[in-house]
Amino acid sequence: MKIQHLKTLVLSSALFATTIVTGWASNCSVPTTGYPTIQSAVDDPTCTVIDVASGLYPENVTIPRSLTLNGAQAGQAVSARTSGGPAEATVAGSDPSGAQPVFRISAPSVTIDGFTVKNTVTTGAATGVEINGGSNDAVLLNNFIDGIESAAGTAQGVLIHNGSINMNIASSDVRNITGTGAATGVVVGENNATTGTDIVFIHDNNFSAITSASNRSAAAACFKAFPNATAFYFRGNHVSNLTGATATHAVSLETDLLNPLVIENDFSALTSPSGDVAAIWFNNDPSVYSADCGGNLFFLTGTDYGVQIAGGASTAIYPPPMSAGCNWWGNADGPGPVGPGHGAKVSANVRYSPWRVTPTTDVGACIGNNVPTAETDCKGGGWITHVRADGSTFKSQGDCVQYLNNGR
Repeated sequence: MKIQHLKTLVLSSALFATTIVTGWASNCSVPTTGYPTIQSAVDDPTCTVIDVASGLYPENVTIPRSLTLNGAQAGQAVSARTSGGPAEATVAGSDPSGAQPVFRISAPSVTIDGFTVKNTVTTGAATGVEINGGSNDAVLLNNFIDGIESAAGTAQGVLIHNGSINMNIASSDVRNITGTGAATGVVVGENNATTGTDIVFIHDNNFSAITSASNRSAAAACFKAFPNATAFYFRGNHVSNLTGATATHAVSLETDLLNPLVIENDFSALTSPSGDVAAIWFNNDPSVYSADCGGNLFFLTGTDYGVQIAGGASTAIYPPPMSAGCNWWGNADGPGPVGPGHGAKVSANVRYSPWRVTPTTDVGACIGNNVPTAETDCKGGGWITHVRADGSTFKSQGDCVQYLNNGR
């Protein structure tokens, strides 16, 4: 399912007898004589669409009103671009000694499209884009968030504070997020608040090179949400090369969630010297209702978790077991050690069958655990839908029957 964002700009005017038109909003361009910086255009309330040309902008931009901010590559896929290249509008934080984000959004209906975002700080948290409470309908599209680095603090590409609804983070490349504290691609909410964040779409992004020197790393971490009402969707993302000193939980879910989807992603090269590694990790304290973690590709080792419920607590999942079917676990014989195979690990209280027997998104490969136990399983075309314990397929009904007789 593709998640599309449709934005309509409604312009109103009053036409008087003198034929003078007032109240028109306008497109503004940066840099120009009137708007030498991005902030100067943002500060003009008549600039509802701001077009930023290629170049380097050493700024920390505060956005207190609804607007659309188009970089030089707005609408262009990151795959065909070079982060920070000459064709990019590159916004680099200019405050190296404080926890100031490159973009701070404090209003509803703000779109940021087609930028390269960088922020290197010596003290405090390094943040690319901060979305404050009440900033509903924020949209981040087609951005490089690359080089968010703190020498003495946490680092996060996108920080979503509590109290907003409908966040859309899509088609972006989030990379080189490094900190001495926790390093995270997208942070959703804080634990120390009563109001959470609802409806968060994180889809079709690349997350890579996220590293914490002394804490944990994650592509996305959800810490606080509206109780029993939060939609958290993490879909179609590519996650690779994450390293956390204490843990690496690529998608870390630590709050009450309703119908969370972590589906159709791929995960690779997740490491931690602690050995605490999971592609999808659920805290066992909150309650999670009707989760789906299926259709993912786990290119992981047999010591890593594909899906982990901390402590394996069934009380955290409603209804148990949690759905995680049609995943590639890294081996044709499926997950272990709860499962029967040698692929990435899976927790108790997770329904992992059937699984993919090849690392492909073709749902036709989702036939794992269909091992015949009687000749009737081979007959009537059953040999087509059943497999050997190692996940290999049968050539014919006779081949299936022979496997039952001699295990080959």
